[in-house]
Amino acid sequence: MTPALWRRMLLAWVVMAVAMTANGIFRVKVLAPRWGDVWAGVASAASGVALIQMIARQALQHPTSAPQRMQIAALWLLLTLTFEFTFGHYVDRKSWSELLANYNLARGRLWPIVLASLTAAPFVWGRKHR
Repeated sequence: MTPALWRRMLLAWVVMAVAMTANGIFRVKVLAPRWGDVWAGVASAASGVALIQMIARQALQHPTSAPQRMQIAALWLLLTLTFEFTFGHYVDRKSWSELLANYNLARGRLWPIVLASLTAAPFVWGRKHR
């Protein structure tokens, strides 16, 4: 990947991180008290997927090669997981087991679907044929 593309994809990820953090705060402060945790989680996951896809679409205005799309997907996923576990544990003071519980689809946790959307976004929007 060219340095310009790396910078652009890093900037896109920062925008995603800010948007998803705001989405999470909105879920906790506004949606959960009104709708309960389950429906707030569903709404938050849906809006999170929409935010990710909108930001990725804007970031990937120019076609990318398959290897570049794989690098972008890996970059975004690695940065997201690093941010989630670092911030969640050391700043938000959540235990490792609490953080890992967010990956349990069987218990209604939808975070893995949001991560799948994040990882798929470069393949959806970075293709040569739009």
